[in-house]
Amino acid sequence: MLSGLKLSRVWLLAFCLSFTALTTPSFASQSKCAELLHLPVEFEIYGEDFVLVNGIPVTGQFMHPLKVVMGNLGITELDVQKTYRNKKVLTIGEGVSELLPFFLAQGVAARGLDVWYHNDGFDDNYSGKIMRKYVRKYGAHLIQGDAKKIPLRSGSIDKVFSHLLVNNVEHDEQVAIVEEVIRILKVGGEARLFGFGDDGAELIQDYISAEAGEKVRFTTKRITFEIDFRGHKREKTLSLLIIKKLRARDRRKS
Repeated sequence: MLSGLKLSRVWLLAFCLSFTALTTPSFASQSKCAELLHLPVEFEIYGEDFVLVNGIPVTGQFMHPLKVVMGNLGITELDVQKTYRNKKVLTIGEGVSELLPFFLAQGVAARGLDVWYHNDGFDDNYSGKIMRKYVRKYGAHLIQGDAKKIPLRSGSIDKVFSHLLVNNVEHDEQVAIVEEVIRILKVGGEARLFGFGDDGAELIQDYISAEAGEKVRFTTKRITFEIDFRGHKREKTLSLLIIKKLRARDRRKS
């Protein structure tokens, strides 16, 4: 049985989403519902440089330059300029990445979702200062929310991007994230999730084939990239998962 607090949050979210759908069914108004929930967030200092949020380090521009992020996600500036202008875009678990600011600079209707946005219960170490500055600058475009329970309507997003979130969670959480991404995608929409290890990529492909194969088409691609933090460089190989939500006519062909 749900506790009173959990039950009240469920009803609050349901009411908020229903009300915004009836009154102002915009991307921005839907995302405001998440901020009413005040999701539980635990902050921890890791060394002198990092802030851990629920056990996951917040990274972004100081470790993964925009060029690397876009390369790993398989998108280019020309793609964005040509095809994203009239699309609703969501980034998930991007921390202080330059990806959201890049989309906004291109005139894209983009929002970012992360569990720590709009919550300042962390110290002012190296990444903490960057986090505060990021929220102050882009707060109007940030949603505090859980990638496993995305507080947006089904079929409301054209493009979803996530870079190096799924590598930090277990398989059951990866499944929950993929389920939510498929749910919020519009028909014909696309998601690009980067960060699956070899076993994770295989398991998630098996899951999609078994549980969502009629709704989507998907591909994976292994990518080797460089991590450079303060001159300490290393290479890593992970997989990009690309999901496309099928139209009815395309389902019949597949």
